[in-house]
Amino acid sequence: MTGKTHFIGGILAGVLITQALDINIGYAVISGLGGLLPDIDEPNSTIGRRIPGSFIVKFLFGHRGFWHSLLAAALVYLLILGVTSSTFAVLFVAGYISHLLLDACTPSGVPFLYPIKHNYSLNLIKTGGVIEYAFLVFLLAAVFFTTGGIQT
Repeated sequence: MTGKTHFIGGILAGVLITQALDINIGYAVISGLGGLLPDIDEPNSTIGRRIPGSFIVKFLFGHRGFWHSLLAAALVYLLILGVTSSTFAVLFVAGYISHLLLDACTPSGVPFLYPIKHNYSLNLIKTGGVIEYAFLVFLLAAVFFTTGGIQT
């Protein structure tokens, strides 16, 4: 999936959590950012282009390795929890997990249970293809309708 799809998928996860926790919907952007982090292991990704040294992360872990696992999500949660609120940690990791779920829809899949080297894939959506863009429109519509649409 592309960065746009991961960001909007994270936003949708964040919107659902802000509604469940009855907090300001603006905090959903935290989940959108969390939805980008797993691709720190790809220097050409939306986040990888902005983080110096992401090529080192790719060299050490490979793309769609450790950083695309539930173990990494748990470690990120614990690290964030150590420096900020549990609400922030939950929002960020919700976006992170949305990334994993979205990548599981691609042919490459993700190693949810890393270090077990089995990739789980639904093989439904090719990254950057027409179906991904249609799915991005679906995610945007879901965000729009979940938030109540345009308020006048």
